[in-house]
Amino acid sequence: MKKIFISISLVCAGLMTSCVDKDEPVDSESKPEWLGGSIYEELKNPNPGHLTGTFSTYLRLVDDLNYSSTLSRTGSKTVFPANDEAFERFFQNNKWGVGRYEDLSEAQKKILLYSSMIDNALLVSMLSNVSGGTDGITGGLGLKHPTSVSVIDSITHLYGPTEMPKNNSWWTKYYGSGIDIVSDNTRPMMVHFTREQMVNNNITTIGENSDFSILTGEAYDDTEKPAYIFNDRIINRDVTCMNGYIQQLQDVLVPPGNMAQVLRDDEETSIFSRMLDYFSAPYYDATTTNLYNDWAIANGRPLKDSIFQIRYLSSRSQNNTLIVDPDGITLGQGRYLTYDPGWNQYYPAHANQSTIDYSITDMGAMFVPCDQAIKDYFLPGGNGAFLIDIYGTKDNTEDNLLENLDSLHVKNPQVISAFIRNLQKNSFVETVPSKFTSIINDASENMGMNLGYLKQKQDGKYDIKIANNGVIYVLNQMLAPDEYQAVLAPASSYPDMRIMNWAIQDRSYLGVDFKFYLLAMSANYAFFIPDDEAFNCFYIDPASLGHTRPEVLHFYYDAKHTPVIRCDRYYYNPATGEVGERIGEVQDIKQRSSQLVDILNYHTVLLNSGEQFGNNKFYKTKHGGEIMLVGDGSKGSSIVSGAQIDNGVPASLIEDVYNEKNGKAFRLDHIIQAPQNSVSKTLRNSDQFSEFYEVCSGFSATDILKWAGISDELNSFNTTEQDQYIIFTSTYGTGNNAVKAACLDENVKMFNTYNYTLYAPDNAAMEEAYANGLPRWIDIQNLFEQYTKEGEEAPESVRADVLNRIKTLREFVRYHFQSISLYADNTVEDGTYQSLATNELGLARELEVTGGNGKINVTDAIGMTHTVDANATGRVANAMARDYWFNSSRTSATSITTSSFCAVHEIATPFYLYKDAQGKPSWNPNVVMAGAKAQSKRK
Repeated sequence: MKKIFISISLVCAGLMTSCVDKDEPVDSESKPEWLGGSIYEELKNPNPGHLTGTFSTYLRLVDDLNYSSTLSRTGSKTVFPANDEAFERFFQNNKWGVGRYEDLSEAQKKILLYSSMIDNALLVSMLSNVSGGTDGITGGLGLKHPTSVSVIDSITHLYGPTEMPKNNSWWTKYYGSGIDIVSDNTRPMMVHFTREQMVNNNITTIGENSDFSILTGEAYDDTEKPAYIFNDRIINRDVTCMNGYIQQLQDVLVPPGNMAQVLRDDEETSIFSRMLDYFSAPYYDATTTNLYNDWAIANGRPLKDSIFQIRYLSSRSQNNTLIVDPDGITLGQGRYLTYDPGWNQYYPAHANQSTIDYSITDMGAMFVPCDQAIKDYFLPGGNGAFLIDIYGTKDNTEDNLLENLDSLHVKNPQVISAFIRNLQKNSFVETVPSKFTSIINDASENMGMNLGYLKQKQDGKYDIKIANNGVIYVLNQMLAPDEYQAVLAPASSYPDMRIMNWAIQDRSYLGVDFKFYLLAMSANYAFFIPDDEAFNCFYIDPASLGHTRPEVLHFYYDAKHTPVIRCDRYYYNPATGEVGERIGEVQDIKQRSSQLVDILNYHTVLLNSGEQFGNNKFYKTKHGGEIMLVGDGSKGSSIVSGAQIDNGVPASLIEDVYNEKNGKAFRLDHIIQAPQNSVSKTLRNSDQFSEFYEVCSGFSATDILKWAGISDELNSFNTTEQDQYIIFTSTYGTGNNAVKAACLDENVKMFNTYNYTLYAPDNAAMEEAYANGLPRWIDIQNLFEQYTKEGEEAPESVRADVLNRIKTLREFVRYHFQSISLYADNTVEDGTYQSLATNELGLARELEVTGGNGKINVTDAIGMTHTVDANATGRVANAMARDYWFNSSRTSATSITTSSFCAVHEIATPFYLYKDAQGKPSWNPNVVMAGAKAQSKRK
């Protein structure tokens, strides 16, 4: 009982600070019988009831390093020694190749001794305690503690290029002179696994595939509840001494080093280590230089002019960002790592701002492909071979792989950094094997990690390495970032796709985050990438088509500017397709951001799951636009849209096809050019639609509408009743926000930012409709003129009749417009579609659609089927229209505010809503009004 009391007293007296700051000899005569002597004395004369074996080798380290007096005096230390038997095993097999004690260097002795000490007196049960929290101490969180190693104990001199990182200009200047270096100037950490910490962090310990057994390679004894230092078991715990505790280890504690060092030392991860070292740099360390020289003066050793530390360019290094290289140059986005794997004391940045000391509660994790996995990925036949083909300087062979990877990094450092960032995980606690299924990747999607990816050693255990700042899971496969296996991969990789890559990656100028849209790995995309040369063929600016002199835009890449994408304006003649003189440069790329965003949207198609691009001819783009495939989708096929079909603009040739994980990407030689014709112009350009266009345009006679009783008074929404009737308008917005002439000519007023289908009755169909009772605007106008000219008030019955006629015309027109664009194609999505006409209850009137083989079959409300046949000659089918709204009048517009898309098809017979009393199709206003009322009563 006394032993327990004194143990707790020692901890309480100095859990987070030294128990005793004195340096006095231990008073052996005044201590209780049950309390051991000093740590030194207890190891020299071990009590068999407390410790196992003898400790002469460990004490030899203590004596040689003049540390015996420290361990013999009062203070607060916890030591983790191994006995002589363990040292015998160590000399038979160790990473230094040292076969006997006499061969140990002074530096090695210091590492062995000081790495086995903590400058606090800690019981095993208290290792997981951290300072802070409501009671001042919070249990079950601590994962590691700083050791007693001094940074000057680890100074090493690197003599030349064979000992320094390769293909790294920050190091080459020292290839001739050598350099004095430390791996990091923070104290190395001792990682410990205690039951308290594991239980509190949901790290499993029970079962063959428990987290603990996978990590350490041995089963956890849940009865004895042992503790481990790295993967070295404490076999005798909490041996109480006058100046601290002894925690005897099963084996000699050889510190593994930080993650960067562990990877560098392992022959199986040498390629990844080389890639990691692309981001390492030597930084002059004045603190360490001064500490060493003070020590050197005191101990008669030679001084050192400059000591550097190895650091890794990263978002998190020694509690700060490190994105400025040793030459003072700030590195751009994507040219550094997530965190510094050489930072001994790395821990994740914690959002919780409480008093808890999170610096010892967690560390990093890295999922590192072994050398063979990297070879399998980058060499011919591997998924990453295309990167070597693009950036390698030599043939893609195993002998040339390292040189080709060096070349890849030099030419495009973002590629290698993206691979490493994808494999760096901030938290070990959150990435233990039982939590593999919750690990996310660079796309913020499930990484798909499972035990099958872990490399196994010859003994069947998983190849997992516990470093002092994180755990390394060695993989048998490369887990590539989604960016290099999604449809954006070619843009991210090829040096001649810089414009599209910038637009995809940008999060500052365009106001979209297109990269993460394309990283949806469960999607199925067709993504079209005009290369940089395609942009040299210019982009017709839709916003300028209403100018006196329209324009084209030339987007180009210029690394000397920020942003790197520039834009020049040129005059353009739509009639001849000729590009005229240069107008000047767009000063702010944001002024043309809507055009770049439109290009991104127009080059992206979301296919159905499992759908193969090429089975159809017509495809809907991300924002509802339309493109047509000429060919089967293979190399040599073409992509066209409205301007290329109707306005003589060159087609976009598919120059290459890339099969990716979430669809296909296509290299284009020209930008896809969107339709330049509005719905109105499409109707006006075809004589067979003159009657239907006249019906649509008739609603612009607002004086007739008002005479019929349709109000033009503004309501609380800044709209009028007439707005529900008008079909074509050139004014965007309402009230004080209205912009007049804000489109190319006139737009469909009832459209929103969406896609639609117009089944346009041709003149013959219109004559049928008139014959079946559809009113004519000329008759309405004659009545209006009759009464207004004579100055007499029209009878109420006349005006009511005119109102019903206008309502019938409105129903007729709107019933031929459908929400969602459909094309007469090889396959057509059958189903019920909503028209833009509504019943008395405000519900959309519906159309039943089937189709395929170039046809669309539409069944109207009376069961009559109307066919659109794209194979028929002389008839309009699959016409692409787009109604643009601009930021100002068409003569001065500079950007696209929004737009609507519409597929226009010619139909030979009109749609009907009702039949008359004789069962004949009818558009007679009396039949339509009576049918609407009867229908509303039924509902």
